[in-house]
Formats: sequence, structure tokens, C-alpha cells
Amino acid sequence: MDNRDKLEIIRAIDRLALALSAGGAITNDGTFATPAAQTTGNVSLASIDSKTPTVGQKTMANSQPVVLASDQSALSLSSVVPGTSATNLGKARNSSVGSTDTIVASGFLRNDTPTLFGTSGNYNIATVDRYGSQIVKNIQQHKRTYSASSNFSVAASATDIFQMVGSATTTVMIQKVIISGIQTTAGNILVILNKKSVVNTGGTAVTFTAVRNETSDIVSTATLQGYTANPSSVGTGISVETEYIPIGSLTIPTSKVVFDFGERGKPIILAGIAEALGINLNGATVAGLNVAIRVEWTEE
Repeated sequence: MDNRDKLEIIRAIDRLALALSAGGAITNDGTFATPAAQTTGNVSLASIDSKTPTVGQKTMANSQPVVLASDQSALSLSSVVPGTSATNLGKARNSSVGSTDTIVASGFLRNDTPTLFGTSGNYNIATVDRYGSQIVKNIQQHKRTYSASSNFSVAASATDIFQMVGSATTTVMIQKVIISGIQTTAGNILVILNKKSVVNTGGTAVTFTAVRNETSDIVSTATLQGYTANPSSVGTGISVETEYIPIGSLTIPTSKVVFDFGERGKPIILAGIAEALGINLNGATVAGLNVAIRVEWTEE
């Protein structure tokens, strides 16, 4: 028997084993009978396809495990180790930079025409302009900002001619006070700005209207008053500015005087309704004095 005969015998044995494992039977003439299930249940490829799971994501109950052989090395889950050494992602505060340190680089979005950055409450990313400079905003530009102005005649022997009282719900930060005026005869008058711990009472006053620099900001709750008759009780305080300012005549007004508190560090802060800023003329005798006062402030 040569090798070809041995090969045919092996193939015959394989076919016999396959038929028996599938439930077949051997007939008298040596052929194999196909099981009924194969002739009636799987008559076409379509019938076989209908009995296999569909391709795609399935629930666990309908899934079939698949094992993929791979000679890939095991994935290390310990390559990222907490710590602050050169090969760790973490770095110690104020530590020296090494030439081979491992770090995570930050990504920035280039935006040549920045407007509003995303939606309030959503995540966002740092942004740079076309030159690579990070785009930031001055925090002062985001504070609620207000202004108010009015002109009025004051008492002949004026004490406090103006008072701005703080708010019960916000912190008031006075940035600027601007004063100008006219009187019967031009001259200089002494103006004293007082930071008050006791507010004025009584007197006759006009109320200033606060204007929001951005209409979406909440309405200011600070109170501004200009006195046409002296208050009956002038609140106590500490002088923060004392200046002689020129007051023009009725026909030749002089330039305005600006007290800019924001440029020197902290502005004048009114923390609550017990604090106020007052403008006082020290009881000077003035004839026909009409003043114009403008105040700019922020609230937080």
C-alpha cells in the first residue's frame, strides 16, 4: 500500500466521523444519509443566516464570545504611576524642569475673531489669538458697572451737598466722582470727600437715577442723593479727599474736577447700608451755587 492509498483511507474515515457526528446514517450501498434537519431546516444560505445573530452591538444575553489570537505584548496598566519624579505626570510645586520630564501638554484654541465663549455652565478651553497670545479679559470689564449724575442748587451755607449710601445686598465700589459747577461770582471752593460710618438724616434731597452700563445687569441698590437743603444730621466719617476746586461764573463755567479712586488700587468700598461717601463744602457761604455731580461705581 503506497502513501496515496493511505491518504484516501484517512479521508474516508474523516467523512465517516463527520457524518456520524451530524446524526447521519450509513446505508447498505455505503453512502451517507443526510439528517432530516439538514434537508428541511437548512435548505439555503438564507435559512442558515436567519439562525445566526445579526452583526452589530447586541445585549449580553444574545452575544457570542469571540477569542482573537494575538502575539501582542500585554498592555501595562502601571505605566502611569502617581508621583512627581521625571517619569511621572505629576510634578512638585516649584520644582526644576528636566530635559526628559514626562508631562501632559495643554492645548489652546486659536480664535482670530473671539466674541462670546460658549454657553454659560458649559466646559470651555483656553483660547489664543493668531499670534499665540492667550486671550484674557480684564476682570473690571465683567463687573456690574453703573453711573449716575445730576445737577442741583445747594444751600447758601452748605454742609453735605451729596451722599451715596451702600447696599444691603451687594458691595459698592466707587471708582470715580466728577464735580463741576457755576455760581453767581466765580471763585474757588473747598470740597471735602468723607468716607462715612454714620449716614446723614433729614434735609431736602434729589435722588439720582442709577444707569446700568450693561442692561442685562441687575438694578443697583445703592442710594445717591444731592442736597438742596442741608441734612439735619451730618453723619460722621473720615476725609479721603480735600481739594479746592474752581467754580466758574454763570456765564463762564470752569472745567470739571475728577476724583479717580480706581487708578490708585482699591476704590472707595461701601460695605452695607451703614457706610456712605459724602461731599461736604464745610459750611462755606456760596451764592447761587449749582453743582453737577457724576459718580461711577461697580457692584459685586
